[in-house]
Amino acid sequence: MTIEGHPASVTYEAEIKAFRGKFLDATSYCDFVTSSIEGLEREGKISLADYIETCE
Repeated sequence: MTIEGHPASVTYEAEIKAFRGKFLDATSYCDFVTSSIEGLEREGKISLADYIETCE
């Protein structure tokens, strides 16, 4: 999936019953977790904003 122009891979983690996304173009680890498909974009945007803020 793509969030605000940044590609992310998404997998389902059965042991925690949640989706985990990871941004593919981040220079360090940047991920997000949500229990619903609907929450993927929302949580991804939050994680991406935090990552960008930290990098600045």
